[in-house]
Amino acid sequence: MHSFEQKIDDIAHLAAADFFAHFGSEQDFLISFAEYLEETGTSIHEMVQPDESLRRPAEKDVMDEVDCFRWFFHFHSDEDCDARVGGHFHLFAGPDFFADRLSVLQTHLIAIELDKDGDLAGFFVPNQWVTDEQMRPVEVLEKALAEFDARQGDANVMISCWLAALTRFFSAEITHILTQRDQFLGSLDRKARANYVVDRDVERICEWKVS
Repeated sequence: MHSFEQKIDDIAHLAAADFFAHFGSEQDFLISFAEYLEETGTSIHEMVQPDESLRRPAEKDVMDEVDCFRWFFHFHSDEDCDARVGGHFHLFAGPDFFADRLSVLQTHLIAIELDKDGDLAGFFVPNQWVTDEQMRPVEVLEKALAEFDARQGDANVMISCWLAALTRFFSAEITHILTQRDQFLGSLDRKARANYVVDRDVERICEWKVS
């Protein structure tokens, strides 16, 4: 087992703050993870593609033990998959995290897009019809993003750690585009907003790209 994998295996039981402290910080973890990918000649694409389905995992999201946080990765088409274009993660928090007993819908936190090499390409906020979610304002989502942690003891644990590090390290960028979403939707009247969030011609409300 690679030393990086062994270290993760040894401390995977720790809470996220203590876990990342063992590396120094979330940024240090991301650097170590990038070095691991280079040393082993693998990529994020390969780590999340155990089969040929467009959605990974194919049937059930990766989630924490109490079903508050979850994620999945997918491509939109076979062509995108073959070219490794546009693959992205969707991160969610469940209603229990928000102590919301009136909703059974997940809340989408952020989408994380990869480039063709499997490196981070950016973040985007999908439209509501894409995620079929209970939308919540950015002020509520900030806490969920700061605590996102869907680690579990299987082959997805390294990816879950990477996603948790990203949501913490890039919190300012993610919060910024979620704020843009809220400001834009808030500028629409009720009817215009209701029409906009179901408009199939609008898949993304806003995005941030790695320069």
